[in-house]
Amino acid sequence: MVQIRKSLGLCPQHDILFDNLTVAEHLYFYAQLKGLSRLKCPEEVQRMLHALSLEDKRDSLSRCLSGGLRRKLSIGIALIAGSKVLMLDEPTSGMDAVSRRAIWDLLQQHKSQRTVLLTTHFMDEADLLGDRVAIMAKGELQCCGSSLFLKQKYGERGGRGPAAGTGAGRGGGSAGAVLIGLGRRPAMTGKGQPSVSQGRRDQRCPCRGHAGYRGGARPVAQSRAGFAM
Repeated sequence: MVQIRKSLGLCPQHDILFDNLTVAEHLYFYAQLKGLSRLKCPEEVQRMLHALSLEDKRDSLSRCLSGGLRRKLSIGIALIAGSKVLMLDEPTSGMDAVSRRAIWDLLQQHKSQRTVLLTTHFMDEADLLGDRVAIMAKGELQCCGSSLFLKQKYGERGGRGPAAGTGAGRGGGSAGAVLIGLGRRPAMTGKGQPSVSQGRRDQRCPCRGHAGYRGGARPVAQSRAGFAM
């Protein structure tokens, strides 16, 4: 369990913060919980405050923060101390457009040498951040693959996509959430297309409509292979 704490960063959908701790104290606490030494904590906390643009809120109690700033702090808790595996559940929910873009840039900068599993309802967020994207609707996996592969596979459907038949996106039923695996980028050819080996991996994705899809299989379990970086 100690080793798991050192390598895992979690940002739940609902902020779980201590009302009587300041922003800096939250970061100190979770940095030490992940095994960072006290000598390295001040530098790491300052670096994270700067990355999150929360330096002026350093000594503010978490209960005094706005919803967007609380989300930023939750993301900082997940990132601090160099967590190698990040699980982010709708990290940009409740943020304005400018703050959301800043978080996108932050995740792009910090995803090197990490595996990130992120859920979102924003398709532009999935397209920008995800090396591999899985779309779910009503608890079922609809498709999985790189953003480019999904566009090529389903783009001719006029934007309806693989989840259109489930009610998602039509005003009837809940919208499908998107799972994104960030990490090592697929190898690209000189024309900006995925390499042949990447294309073959995409063809093995357990998506409805693929030649390799087996209706009797458990698509959610199969999708885990899609996030192995």
